[in-house]
Amino acid sequence: MARKLRVEHYRRGYPRLAAFLNLDPNFTVFKRFDNLHIRVLLEQQDRLYELQQQLEECDDAETIQLNLSSRRQDGNQTRRELLQRIKAELTDYDNSILRFHQMVALPEARKRHLYSVHNWVNGNKPVVRSENNPFQEAITSEDYIAMHAEVADRAGLELVLDHFVQSFPRLARFVSSLQYRLITSCKNADTGHQ
Repeated sequence: MARKLRVEHYRRGYPRLAAFLNLDPNFTVFKRFDNLHIRVLLEQQDRLYELQQQLEECDDAETIQLNLSSRRQDGNQTRRELLQRIKAELTDYDNSILRFHQMVALPEARKRHLYSVHNWVNGNKPVVRSENNPFQEAITSEDYIAMHAEVADRAGLELVLDHFVQSFPRLARFVSSLQYRLITSCKNADTGHQ
């Protein structure tokens, strides 16, 4: 199978979208879903709090002092099961906290890169509208991360074009759709389709 060198060589849809996002390290941006992470952490935190209360109630209700004084000789099966549940919940909670901490430490996506991705997606429409929401929301949200630190070797012309796209988004969409039509007509001419 021949290696595909251009984004247009990939089938329209997620294959082409992935190829575009991989085209430039600055375009590899994703939604971080801060609120969802925090909601899950709050859920886990509350489950742990409930388990902590249950363990304290179990300890307070214990009538045999040896069960509280020796882990090895603790005959209270309820406490043993509670501690196993607490261990599993703590492991999940700790992993979630650490993963979210790592996610928050990733560099925030630059607005100009989000605009570039947004405009390309709007002009090329690689995925159905109902699955396009993350790209429509990208230019108004602070909830996007860059998988790579910003590439510093940007040419001056690229910065000017970024500024142009941000200043005149409608014109940029028109140019992008015109470019897509030109590419499509060139492909059709190459394959003999009209």
